[in-house]
Amino acid sequence: MLPQCGGCNAAKELCSFQAQTEDSGVFPVAYVRGLEARIRELEEGTIEARRGLRQQEFDASSTDHRVSSLSSVPSINPSTQTTVASPGGSNTLESELKDLSLEATADRYLGQSSGLSFARLTQAVLRRLQPDHRVFVLGNESACRPPSSSAGAPEALPSAPRHYARQPLNLGAIISQDRAEHLAQCYWDHSHSLYPFLRRTPFMANLRRMYYHAGDYDLTSKTWLYTMFMVLAIASTAASSLTLGDESESVMYFGHAMNYFDSALGSGVTEALSAILLQVSYSFFNKVGPNTWYLVGVGVRLAVGAGLHTNSAQGMQAMPFDVREYRRRLFFSLYMMDRVVSVSLGRPFGIQDDDIEVDVFESADEEEITPTGIVRQSHLQFSAPAAAVPLHIVGLRRICGRIFKQVYSTSQGGLNAEDRDTIQRKLHRELVDWRRGQPFPLPRSTSIPVPHFATAWYDLNYYQHVLMLYRPSPLFPVLNVTKIGIIVDSSSMFIRQVTIMQLEARYAFNWLNLFAVFTAILTLIYATTAQPEPMPAYLRTSTAIGDLKTASGILAIFGRKFTSALKCKHLVDEVVMMLEKPLSNGVTSSYSPENIAINSSIIGRHDAMESGSNTAYPVHSTGNPSYDELQRRVVSAVDVPMHNTMSSQDETNVTPFELPPDLGLFGSDIDDIGNAAAHFMASGFGASEALDM
Repeated sequence: MLPQCGGCNAAKELCSFQAQTEDSGVFPVAYVRGLEARIRELEEGTIEARRGLRQQEFDASSTDHRVSSLSSVPSINPSTQTTVASPGGSNTLESELKDLSLEATADRYLGQSSGLSFARLTQAVLRRLQPDHRVFVLGNESACRPPSSSAGAPEALPSAPRHYARQPLNLGAIISQDRAEHLAQCYWDHSHSLYPFLRRTPFMANLRRMYYHAGDYDLTSKTWLYTMFMVLAIASTAASSLTLGDESESVMYFGHAMNYFDSALGSGVTEALSAILLQVSYSFFNKVGPNTWYLVGVGVRLAVGAGLHTNSAQGMQAMPFDVREYRRRLFFSLYMMDRVVSVSLGRPFGIQDDDIEVDVFESADEEEITPTGIVRQSHLQFSAPAAAVPLHIVGLRRICGRIFKQVYSTSQGGLNAEDRDTIQRKLHRELVDWRRGQPFPLPRSTSIPVPHFATAWYDLNYYQHVLMLYRPSPLFPVLNVTKIGIIVDSSSMFIRQVTIMQLEARYAFNWLNLFAVFTAILTLIYATTAQPEPMPAYLRTSTAIGDLKTASGILAIFGRKFTSALKCKHLVDEVVMMLEKPLSNGVTSSYSPENIAINSSIIGRHDAMESGSNTAYPVHSTGNPSYDELQRRVVSAVDVPMHNTMSSQDETNVTPFELPPDLGLFGSDIDDIGNAAAHFMASGFGASEALDM
């Protein structure tokens, strides 16, 4: 039994440690942060003591305080970041999705586009597969432990030791020149082709000089040393994400870089912003280091404060063309990062598209950009310019932002059905045009297989955004059969594209892609179980079970690096077993069209709820009798006025119906009946309580 702590005594509360009965503790956030603050104080005291013992030129750094202000969990083993998640230790889909997205990015808030509401919806869908309609939970932690071969994964890595090197730095003692140049080339091929905010030519020249003229004044710059080590760290972790190799090399370079982080932040606005973007790039692959969400937020504040988003910034027009171009590349790299993180977490953007005045950067190679303008190379181009790829990705991020704003905004509730369909069709057309406009021919990589240098990567992103557009959302909380078919096909194609890229060794196994794969799997599970036709009949003509088995194999590969992926795999395996059971038994649904006596002419294809009903989301009929009748019953069960068009004879032929008691429709004060209907239809979609599914 642990002693009573002082904090609990002061608050006159029962100590949470004494009440703890589980093997692994879940500690209050305030207590953990208090410990972190105390650790930072002790670390700062240690640094001050070392400064007094070393020469004045000794390169001591107190970056812990600055980094900790950007990170919610600084300088600790990444595997401990998930300890504070989900207070009740819940293993539901909702808690698992939170763990996947929050363990590497931010605190406990997720918005609409993050898929949290969709995870809740899928949780309700899975009740259909349970005989007693109980809540579907994930497997035990003991059954999902990673294999012993994953000891080199980043979750098991210790924090990199602090390195206080004398000047000049002996880089050859840390990394050979051949290895350094290879990693630098990996960075230019992989990360720079996504976020082109560094200048390649001067970087490579300085890197080579480090091995012969390390004492040169400009090579002792802490900003340069920070940039150099971060490039090496990002390249190493990016390569490891493709091969699931050991991450210790990357963590070592990151530890060296953090010795100079403080100085890099104090070297000017553009240098500070570049330092922040390097941190964000690293955090996309590795959870060691500051918090992605806050890093992007700090970067946005710096960029807006410096006027990088507008053409009217002081002296902007007087700057040389290459300087203006560099500033634009810096800003739009941040823009793309902001869109990726904000949409994944469902949070507001750091900067809105309407506030951006500056034009996007030019489609030109670095060698073609001069102080006076762009000078095109006279020789023939056998591939698209290097900037064509990130330019095309900027276009995708802009479409993604419009999907977030127009589909996942609650302000769209007053639109009628035609306006909603118009929005969806327009956004889908933009995605189709984006896919057709892929740069051709794509660049070639000389160092590592680069994901976005293959057409499968563009297919994958197309299907991922189609899923985001068509899955249940505030714009369409209830889907008709056509839209369900679209997300079935898109989720299936998404999984196949991941498989193709994995076979080509082009797929990056990082936390961001794990989150995308898990969301696609949830969508496929939802769409498969939400079919209005009998489940066995649908499964016999569908590839859903095969696709889910393929997804399980992908999650097994992720499990070598992320423990949480094994929990997701356990979920998929359980769902596959449940789907195969009715398929093997030949069970049919009591709510199949043949078993429900409904006159299809009564509920027409274009019928909808009364405009005066108290729901923000009109429920539209689909033309499928069982589906539409279930919608009518759900709405009538929660006392929403409907068209009273059914005759008394028709009503006597309808099977008696009650809402299941475990659905949890948020009590009697429901404001969003449309959302409640969506939850209920997900839990049954035509499955009776007696059906063993």
